[in-house]
Amino acid sequence: MAEGSRFAKSLRSPVKWIVVGLMGLFLVSATFAIRQASLIAMQGVECQRAHTIYVLLFQYSIDHNNRFPNGKSSTEVFQKLIDEKYATDPTIFYFPMPGKTASTSNILKPENVCWDVTACNVEMPEETPLLFETGYKISYVPGGSAVPISGISHADTIGFVVVYNNGGTHFSRGVGEKSAENDTSLISSTFNPSGKKFQQLTPDGPLP
Repeated sequence: MAEGSRFAKSLRSPVKWIVVGLMGLFLVSATFAIRQASLIAMQGVECQRAHTIYVLLFQYSIDHNNRFPNGKSSTEVFQKLIDEKYATDPTIFYFPMPGKTASTSNILKPENVCWDVTACNVEMPEETPLLFETGYKISYVPGGSAVPISGISHADTIGFVVVYNNGGTHFSRGVGEKSAENDTSLISSTFNPSGKKFQQLTPDGPLP
């Protein structure tokens, strides 16, 4: 009887480990699915936030002879939206990003802003990137790219969001995981700058 019991146990033992293995696989799959769902939700929030900022910029332009707010940095541009009551919540210009914190007042600082803007006017081509995540250098040429700036960490970002002058919003998944040697296609190959000069404004000031 004792031998029979040992034999039965030896049969049950592999089954036990198979069950444990399947449970582990299930937990890993469930964790991955939850993480993916969380990322998708965050991407949606970030895209919606970018589009809301675009609407505020566009509303400002309607009231100011087709001119977007200007300044020496995107921080100054967004500050005008706050000062003139187009934006009532300063945290709209922030999302979780290394080195950034949400504003606790209506006075923006560069560390409260996670977006760059293109300094120009409403008459620039529709394909011009107007608003985009900071930390990238934009090439304003047909087929131009967004290249991560060396020294800026994107480990905690979820991708790259850009809103064009025509209001179109685009999200590039996984851009934040790329190194400074890689780039991201951003501007249409049919983009025609028509001789215009474009200036990229970061929260700290213009890029050369």
